[in-house]
Amino acid sequence: MTYIERWSLDEVLARYELEPELNDFFVEGKFDVEIFERAVSNNVRFNMVRFYDIDCIDVPMKILSKYKLSSGNKQRVIALAHELSENLSAISARCVVDSDLDHWTQKQFSCRYLINLSVCSIECFFLDEAMAELILKTTAKANVSNFPKFYNSLQVALIEIFSLRLADHSHNFCMRFIALDRYLSVVNDELIFKSDSYIKGLLNANSKLSELVSFNESFESWKVQTLVCPKKSVRGHDYTTLLAWSINKLRGVKSLAQREAVERLYIILAKEISDDLCSELFV
Repeated sequence: MTYIERWSLDEVLARYELEPELNDFFVEGKFDVEIFERAVSNNVRFNMVRFYDIDCIDVPMKILSKYKLSSGNKQRVIALAHELSENLSAISARCVVDSDLDHWTQKQFSCRYLINLSVCSIECFFLDEAMAELILKTTAKANVSNFPKFYNSLQVALIEIFSLRLADHSHNFCMRFIALDRYLSVVNDELIFKSDSYIKGLLNANSKLSELVSFNESFESWKVQTLVCPKKSVRGHDYTTLLAWSINKLRGVKSLAQREAVERLYIILAKEISDDLCSELFV
């Protein structure tokens, strides 16, 4: 399959009609492809497995509309899964999407060839104290003495940010989220997220300040629910952003204090999460 010229849906259907045994996985983006490929690279069981970015297929708007989907890579992967399910039987190809807010909003899509990751996004497989310490302290040389204390506070902050996203969804505001930097600090190895100030800034930036009381109530309600399940309650991009911010704030290696740099570290470490990823894909 080539990235120079996109395949049409008809070409994809013909591919699996002729070769139903092909172990192909379609994912949301190139970063996902790199993580999955690295994770299975040393396992001979998966020598014939191939991962493809959904951008290699032309999924037109009429197909998205057919399944009442909006534009976006995740929606295109879901649409492809539906097309495969409607037209083919007993094939090995699968489509893989992040769960995002779906665990909590009860909007998870389901069809024969679709895999919804059990965590919010692929980055959440790296949401682990030992893995975070390897990234922050061992690799980036961040200056933190009590890492368990820091990691716990990092996790709480991430869950609070996720709860804000759920509150936004509950109110159907579709807000543009503002940068986190000015609302974060570290005191005595504890990461502090000033959620009260952030909420006011967020609502004000989106002309929703009049909804402060009801939004706060929704936020507090979601926070109580999501605290019990961290890997299903953290947005992957938020985790990466806070790791990069922490490297900078804790006087770590400056060149690693960027989201893109942290993502490259994930790829290096992907073999460490191979078992977790394979259990999601090969059930």
